[in-house]
Amino acid sequence: MNTSFTGQNSAQKIKLCQGDDTALQLKTNIIAAHQNPEYQWQLNANDGAGWQNIAGATSTSLSLNFKSALPGLYQYRLYSIQQENRDLDCCQVFSDTTSVQINAKPVPAVSGNTPLCAGETLYLHVADGASYQWTGPAGFTSTAQNPIIDKVNSAQSGWYRVTLTSASGCAATDSVRVDLHPATSFSAGAAVTICAGSSTVLNASGGIRYQWFPALGLSDATIANPVASPAASTVYQVKITNQYGCVYTDSVSVAVSRPPLADAGPDKKTVAGKSVRLSGKITGNNYTYYWLPNTYLTNGNTLEPLVTPTENITYTLHAVSALGCGETVDSVKVEISPELTVPNTFSPNADGINDTWKITALDAYPASLIEVYNRYGKEIYRTTGSNNSWDGTYNGQPLPVGTYYFKISSDGKMLKSGWVLIVR
Repeated sequence: MNTSFTGQNSAQKIKLCQGDDTALQLKTNIIAAHQNPEYQWQLNANDGAGWQNIAGATSTSLSLNFKSALPGLYQYRLYSIQQENRDLDCCQVFSDTTSVQINAKPVPAVSGNTPLCAGETLYLHVADGASYQWTGPAGFTSTAQNPIIDKVNSAQSGWYRVTLTSASGCAATDSVRVDLHPATSFSAGAAVTICAGSSTVLNASGGIRYQWFPALGLSDATIANPVASPAASTVYQVKITNQYGCVYTDSVSVAVSRPPLADAGPDKKTVAGKSVRLSGKITGNNYTYYWLPNTYLTNGNTLEPLVTPTENITYTLHAVSALGCGETVDSVKVEISPELTVPNTFSPNADGINDTWKITALDAYPASLIEVYNRYGKEIYRTTGSNNSWDGTYNGQPLPVGTYYFKISSDGKMLKSGWVLIVR
């Protein structure tokens, strides 16, 4: 006798998953039979009891359903015996064995770190298996065992479902609901500018705990409203923890303003009636400035005004913080030097009259340089400072009568140029 499952291509062994609601029909192909046979189906459930008769299963076919069956191997066979030999332990004819393997369904045990805060990372988890298929809000799909979603937002809250398939091909579906804590507003407060040496109160909001960085210059780095006294401009960051344990970060700038630094520039020299430009500078931001006195100034609204004094004078440049953070002052002297008088003729003939060429008022220009050239451009005389009496010689030899050309400079600036005539 041969047994097989109807509709299963005469299979003698099939596999099912636990809980499958599949109706099966065992049939028997009897090649040779007893003349007056009796039939009995037997089951071996691998429970240690061995082959057991199935009550009422006395036909040549057997209907089965394994919806409630536990995982394991179920073996079936049919035996035939003459009715008159039923009480004997002989003369039985057994069919071959047909079996059903019930594989356990996997237990997904899906989980996630929910609830969580907006912007945090969602970690989904499911038990080990052969394959995974996730679906979720906002079109989410994944085939990873443990998907990770960064920076979760409200659109990604809801049910996440996974179908877990085991190595035996059995599948089970489970789900987890992911919730986000309600959004709360938070702030580190508005940016502020303070004067050097002063302080301000920071104003964070939206939390139940606060932690400020850097703590330097703060009265208390763990409260919402610390007093800030920074020595220099500082950006303070604050971690704000709300009632749900969500941590947010914000920052606020505290700018430290110092008085602008006035620099009136180097002292100047000029001659009476001749203009000279002052060279004022200011270092800093947010300032106004003015010059005092405004005497002889052509324009007091510039840092480099022209001045035309007729006497020695000192000007002061005042730099004032527009934020009320103080004022600095610097001064510059303008000295009136005497007019240079340059003779245009002298007669070095040793008669004691007009024998040397001497320039007066050079005492006011101690760094002066005098250069004299002949008509061919050759330098024939050079001297510095106020010692400038020239006797009309070159290398100890008298120069011929004629016109010579001079330049007088001081600190790199030309004071005067022209010609001088030697006569004898």
